[in-house]
Amino acid sequence: MANARTRFETICDYLIRSHDNISTARMYGVQMALKSGHPFVALVSDEVMGFKLHGRVRLQALALMGSKFWDPLNRTDAHGMDWVKVPGEHQIRWDRLSIEAMRCCGENQTAIAKVASAVANSQAAVKEGRTLAQPPAAASRWTASFIMDAIRRAAGMSLK
Repeated sequence: MANARTRFETICDYLIRSHDNISTARMYGVQMALKSGHPFVALVSDEVMGFKLHGRVRLQALALMGSKFWDPLNRTDAHGMDWVKVPGEHQIRWDRLSIEAMRCCGENQTAIAKVASAVANSQAAVKEGRTLAQPPAAASRWTASFIMDAIRRAAGMSLK
């Protein structure tokens, strides 16, 4: 069976040929595959690869024997919970995990772009003096005079 380096290079060659914006580079001291400059697959050692995953795919990867959470920056807090290192016994699954990691990376970048756009829009609205949230339709009906009038009418009613 091929070692992790050979397998990593084969997977990266495939991803570079079949997808846009995929490249390889050395980051955080390890060789990584990047999508638009963001890492999603790493060659951790000669027998281990790391994948940046989330959701159900991350849980499936962690269910493989010997798989563990891993952080390329060696942080111990929650930041490293995106990365899972999968040992060489599961090389047969590395292809699928690489494609899933690339998909997760794309979803993450889309979500970041949406948040950045919303923040920019809200900051522009504040500078222009606009408010983003429109008052609810009921707020225009429930004025103080309307409420006081309703209380007066209710006070004049009696139960017979």
